[in-house]
Amino acid sequence: MATLASAADTEEAKRFDLLMYQAQLASLTSAAAVEPYRKKIVEIASALQDQPNIPAIAAQMLLIQSILEGEEWGQVSPQWLELIRVRLRGLVHLIEKKRRKVVYTNFEDTLGEIVEGELKGTVTGSVDLARYREKARMYLQGFLDHMAIHRLRRGLPLTETDLDELQRMLIESGAGSPEELEAATKQAEGLGLFVRSLVGMDRQAALDSLSEFVGDKTLNANQLHFVDMIVQQLTENGVVDVGALYESPYSDAAPRPSHARGPVRPRPGTLESARMPHSLLGEAKEHFSEVW
Repeated sequence: MATLASAADTEEAKRFDLLMYQAQLASLTSAAAVEPYRKKIVEIASALQDQPNIPAIAAQMLLIQSILEGEEWGQVSPQWLELIRVRLRGLVHLIEKKRRKVVYTNFEDTLGEIVEGELKGTVTGSVDLARYREKARMYLQGFLDHMAIHRLRRGLPLTETDLDELQRMLIESGAGSPEELEAATKQAEGLGLFVRSLVGMDRQAALDSLSEFVGDKTLNANQLHFVDMIVQQLTENGVVDVGALYESPYSDAAPRPSHARGPVRPRPGTLESARMPHSLLGEAKEHFSEVW
């Protein structure tokens, strides 16, 4: 086994190491024994895939996609699992906090009679939810010109009719069950936010929103980089959590960040709104005095 000593020895990295070592040991028994660990690994990979604008994650995107596609899991090997551990352990701390719902365990089980059961009080199949997101994302790519999605990508307020239409499209897409849609909507804090996290925001719309805040100010290199990161995140993933501004890579441009106050809420008078760029920059300006 490779040494654990690394510059990326965060708590998240160490827990990921444990998960991967458990999966490697299970793979020496049978592919079926890996299944509980596979689900957790796929969920982590899905969360990383949703942040392609971070260069370190983008560099490992081929490996991340191979984890999600599932072909390697048919004949999983300890060597492949070790490759995943080595390459991703330094990235897991970059996962947005709202996505960090993976439960790591550190106890020994005594194997008895195997009986299938259902966990009460949990969202059924968190990994299925990750797969549902990916299927829904692929489906919606063919409907970017649809009026409701066009309004969403332009950052315009949605009407009840728009929301009903988005819900209908997702239900009829075959991506998953209505229960999965409901769970995904709840996780994203709204249907509009969920859909925009799949289709992204129009880059020009993001720039237009930011231009209202920036105005005719002359920005230095740090500020330009900071704004560009927000535009990139909005273009690819549709939303940015305020909490993310206080973590790498955003915090790298802000020497003295303080604690976030929480996510930006929908603007008054709209049924649903994404976290708007100028609100994010206002939050950044207030707390990141060295940047602004």
